[in-house]
Amino acid sequence: MNAAANSGVAMIAVDHRVQFDFEIEFSNGGSLEGRDFRLDIDGDDIDDRELADYLVRDLRLLMVRSVRFRNKKIIVEAHKRVVAKTPAPLLTMAESGKSDEACPPMSALSVDVAAVVDVGPGATRRDLPSNDGVRVWIVDIAPGQQWPHVDTHPHGEQYYVLSGEIIEGEQRFGAGTHVLFPPGSSHQPRSEKGVRLLGLNLEP
Repeated sequence: MNAAANSGVAMIAVDHRVQFDFEIEFSNGGSLEGRDFRLDIDGDDIDDRELADYLVRDLRLLMVRSVRFRNKKIIVEAHKRVVAKTPAPLLTMAESGKSDEACPPMSALSVDVAAVVDVGPGATRRDLPSNDGVRVWIVDIAPGQQWPHVDTHPHGEQYYVLSGEIIEGEQRFGAGTHVLFPPGSSHQPRSEKGVRLLGLNLEP
């Protein structure tokens, strides 16, 4: 979504809205749920990452750990009220395409508002923005849980242990460890203490 160029209250005729159920978890404990929640959007679609950022900013929430969506759909209806200008998204990019020290082309995203994918019991993944040919992700495995299936890597995989401890076979790796798997390898990690990983896969 693009924010309006002018400041203050914008009189924008928007006829596309997104309707969804959500669950928000906070890093200091507690959660917030909503059903059939609606937000105005500029176009005819919005991905989960943009929607999570929009929702958090619209509700003015802090210390958000994760945002999950269910039953998301786009609806078209007559606009019923004047709304304030859409908040600038957390994911920002230098639109000029020119690189300089003040504003190089880049993107930035708080991983805690990235859309959460439930992989299995006690295991979640957040896919992060990345360049072509590379998939970057954050994985969380809860204490006492195992990755729900054997993970095979035709082109290899590598990750960095951000916090906690992960167990691969009989080996344990703590925070600060980089682990590399060659092409064709497979594994099914687990954790007794809980773990957060930052990893990437090549996707030729």
